[in-house]
Amino acid sequence: MSCGWWEYRIQSSFLMRLYTILFGVPDLHSHIRFRAVKKLFQRKSRNVEVGAGKGIMSIGFYYTVKKPIIAVTYQIEEFEHLKNKIKKLGLDCVIKVMQGDAMYIDSCIKRYSTEQVLLIDVLEHVYDDLKALKAINNILVSGGYLVISCPTPYYPYYFGIEFDKAIGHLRHYTLKDLKTLLERSGFKILDYYYYTSSTNSLLCRIYYAHIRRHYYKALIMPLLSILSLIFEKRNRHCKGHSSLAILAIKSGDVI
Repeated sequence: MSCGWWEYRIQSSFLMRLYTILFGVPDLHSHIRFRAVKKLFQRKSRNVEVGAGKGIMSIGFYYTVKKPIIAVTYQIEEFEHLKNKIKKLGLDCVIKVMQGDAMYIDSCIKRYSTEQVLLIDVLEHVYDDLKALKAINNILVSGGYLVISCPTPYYPYYFGIEFDKAIGHLRHYTLKDLKTLLERSGFKILDYYYYTSSTNSLLCRIYYAHIRRHYYKALIMPLLSILSLIFEKRNRHCKGHSSLAILAIKSGDVI
């Protein structure tokens, strides 16, 4: 099933319900991202997504591994929207919505209470990324998992500098960058790969930078999503990839 298929339940028109069942959400990179990071999900019972936004990843996580998750949003508007959506979808018994800041996540989630944290395309937006990772370390049990996705330095090249700035990216990461950050915050990398290949990055540029109207985006998205399946090549080395996915494990506590 396509990423976001579940949202057919909250669509108002028959055509949008049918479209959503068949193709999922009309957002190209959400499909590419979810296909990549879901391979790193661990089947744990106590899970938290930090920076859940519209909830696509948290809801997708539940439908993938059939385990409950706490979705923590940053803005109050996101919190209200997602809480309402989860209720309409009938998932409020398995997905709890909270509001909190990644840098202070240990003030709203109990310390040493979580087995797995998802941090999907969030770290690049956080003012102090090291502080956020240390706070995440504090809420994880010993041996807990952290799944990260973030943009590489190729992201603004393909998606466009203006788009990159408009969505609030403060920085981009190489594997070396994240390895250093994770080690300083008490984590060890278990697995990683670069994704959103150079070809798929160009498809995303067409979708986000050159197609303005939502109607046309919805029409072309299914074709681009199929093409992205064909051209996606996950690699241990960055060969023009604009995204990086990492699975890390908590190796120790931090101060």
